Amino acid sequence: MSDERENLTYELFGTAMRDLARTIADDGFEPDMILSIARGGLFVAGGLGYALDVKNLHVMNKRDSKTPARSHARTRASRSTRTWSDVRRPAAGYR
Repeated sequence: MSDERENLTYELFGTAMRDLARTIADDGFEPDMILSIARGGLFVAGGLGYALDVKNLHVMNKRDSKTPARSHARTRASRSTRTWSDVRRPAAGYR
C-alpha cells in the first residue's frame, strides 16, 4: 500500500458528491434515510442528504476493536442515581 495521501479539496468533494448523487438518482433509487458511519461517513452523508434532498440522516459510531467495550451497567452506575420518577416527584412537604 502506498504511503502517499490524496488531498481532497472542498471543490473536489462537492463534485464527487454531485456525481455520486446523480448516479444514485439516475438509478431510480429514492432513499428514505441515510445512515452514516462516524469517522469519515458524516461528510458523505451530509453531502448526499443535501444533494438528494433527504432530511432523515442517522449517525452510527464505530467502536475500535482494540478498545474494550464499556458495559451499559458500568456506564449507568457512574451517573447520578436519581431516576426520572425522582425528578418528577415533589419533595416531601412541597405543595
